[in-house]
Amino acid sequence: MSWITALESSGHITEAVSHFNQAIGGLETGGSRVEVSRYLFDALNKIQTEWRMLHNQHALGEVKAFQTMILEGLDTEDRIKFLESDEIRNLVFSSLRS
Repeated sequence: MSWITALESSGHITEAVSHFNQAIGGLETGGSRVEVSRYLFDALNKIQTEWRMLHNQHALGEVKAFQTMILEGLDTEDRIKFLESDEIRNLVFSSLRS
């Protein structure tokens, strides 16, 4: 994520890391899946907010902004690893069952 080095302030990224650490803490202490998911959602939301601010993409909708962040913000190899990850597979298939 080389775009992170271009940030003037690390506020949203710092908050994202905090949310991620809270999710890890929830996993380690037996927190509910809902609680852990919420922390992870909040972390991703902070990253996406920073991405949109940096790239002046406020007019894009949430879904399009997320797609653009993945397509443009990750190197090809990292993007492939992300999109083929078990985590994304689980997210997609669990949402289809809901």
